[in-house]
Amino acid sequence: MKDTISDRIAATLAAIPLELERVKSELATGLQAFAGNTALQGARVLPVGPTGRPLAWAGPGRLVGWSVRAGEAAAALTLRDSRQAGEGDVVAVLDVPAGESATVWLGPGGVSITEGLYVETAGDVTAGAVWLGAVD
Repeated sequence: MKDTISDRIAATLAAIPLELERVKSELATGLQAFAGNTALQGARVLPVGPTGRPLAWAGPGRLVGWSVRAGEAAAALTLRDSRQAGEGDVVAVLDVPAGESATVWLGPGGVSITEGLYVETAGDVTAGAVWLGAVD
């Protein structure tokens, strides 16, 4: 059978959605390495506690560490691979005694998250941040 022009056009048109999906994926991966217009050279800093949002990150990434300070009462944080409270796998549990801070670096490999990073807080979290590495 000979390829006709209409067969080649049909094959080219059928390939367009796959190519668009590939380009979209490459762009999304590349943009995650930027904060605003600045290329990130290290981990992304995401605030937790009074200045942060419960859904610290909506998407895949690598948790590479955290730093949290408790106020006059103890603080507790549960980090989940999820976009909603009480759902998803627990990635880390942090208990910080009153008046102290805890800083943990997990290394550049970190812990992979696939859905997002949801932070549940209890007690007196006065300041804190989690550090998210780039997507694998």
